[in-house]
Amino acid sequence: MALYEPEACVVPEPGTMLKSTAAIREVLTGFLAMKPTTTAPPSQVIQTGDVAAVFNSWILAVTGPDGSAVALSGNSAEVVRQQSDGTWRYVIDRFFGGV
Repeated sequence: MALYEPEACVVPEPGTMLKSTAAIREVLTGFLAMKPTTTAPPSQVIQTGDVAAVFNSWILAVTGPDGSAVALSGNSAEVVRQQSDGTWRYVIDRFFGGV
């Protein structure tokens, strides 16, 4: 959760928007329970001042509910803001960046 600003918005799937810390934590906990392994080629970053848009392609290997291996891939889009300490935090995190 340290990667997100307190008022961050997460879109884990099309049509679902999470705006509370508790809801974001719940979806991330479920995601981490699948024991993901991620491969992400270099991304594109567009920055102006302390705000940046980040676009990624990713490949994800997870363990399904029945214990079988599942492969997923997609594109994500995020908006991040630089904090006063120099770190960057998510403002908007859209797991599947396509429209």
